[in-house]
Amino acid sequence: MNELVTVKTSPMPRTERLRILLADDYSPILDLVQHVLVPRFEIVGLVADGESLVDTARRLRPDVIVADISMPLLSGLEAAHELAKDSCPAKFIFLSMNDEPLVIDKAFALGASGYVYKSRLMTDLELAIETAMRGKTFLSPTLCRGNT
Repeated sequence: MNELVTVKTSPMPRTERLRILLADDYSPILDLVQHVLVPRFEIVGLVADGESLVDTARRLRPDVIVADISMPLLSGLEAAHELAKDSCPAKFIFLSMNDEPLVIDKAFALGASGYVYKSRLMTDLELAIETAMRGKTFLSPTLCRGNT
């Protein structure tokens, strides 16, 4: 005899974590950023120069790229430009000590979703990632943009 069993279902929450690629030529910063993000996000790669960033992003297709502006071989801005030519869908967040409004403007002109001042990474980086994933842009409160 077959018994009818009723199973209640509810929408499953997203269990897949965002995949993040980190790029900085200063390894203590890479280690710190990784430490900050690992509880909530999957770190898919760590690179120390712009050329490696471009190659690794093309290969791994992360959801988010967190990169320094100043790196060897290609700067973070040059790497962002190269990836934009490929229509890379990753959200790009710059993590930098450069607070020049013209540099910040250039980062956003290249399609950045966020710009976090390194001294505020502990408070701002996760918020920048969340904001970018909602389709908005983030700028650390201590920074300002130029005339854009």
